[in-house]
Amino acid sequence: TTSRCEYAEVELTEKRPLTELTAGVAAALPPGMRLVQAILVEGPMPKLMAVVAGAAYEVTLPFDGDEILLQQQIEAFLAMPSFPYEKRSPKGKATKQLDLRVLIRQLRVAVVENGQLCIALQVAMPPAGTIKPLEALQALQAYFHWTLPLERALVERVELFADRQGSWQPLLGG
Repeated sequence: TTSRCEYAEVELTEKRPLTELTAGVAAALPPGMRLVQAILVEGPMPKLMAVVAGAAYEVTLPFDGDEILLQQQIEAFLAMPSFPYEKRSPKGKATKQLDLRVLIRQLRVAVVENGQLCIALQVAMPPAGTIKPLEALQALQAYFHWTLPLERALVERVELFADRQGSWQPLLGG
C-alpha cells in the first residue's frame, strides 16, 4: 500500500518559527517525498489519529471481465442493509464480527487505460474495528465469485477524513 496522504505530529519543547521547522523537515525527507503543508497548533489538541473517521483508497489491478456485471454486483452490495464479516486476528486466534456495509461508505469501479480496473472506496475507521481495502475486496470477491487478481492489486491511500458534524471532510482541510 502506498499513500498520497501521510500525516505527522511533532510536539515541540520550545517555540520555533514555522518556516524554520518546515525547512528542517523538508531537508530530512527521503527522495520522492515532499512536505505539502505544515500547521502550527498551540494549546491542547486531540491527536490526529483520534479524529480520523475514515480513509479513501484507490485499488488498481488488471481486468478483462464484464464491467457491467461487476457494476451491478457493486450496486447490489451498496443496496444491502448489512454484510456480516468475520475478521480474524493476524495469528488467527481471535475473531471480530464487523459489518462491511457500515465500514464501506463508498465503492466505485471504472475500467481505465490498458484494461486496468480502478476501484475507489471509502472505508470507515470506527473504534470498534475497521478493515483493510484488500480484505474488503476479498470478502466481496468470495461472495460475488469474482475472479479479480487481487494478488496483483496496487493499493494507494488517497485521503484521510475527519467527521465534522456528520460529514466527512479531509483531515486537515475543508
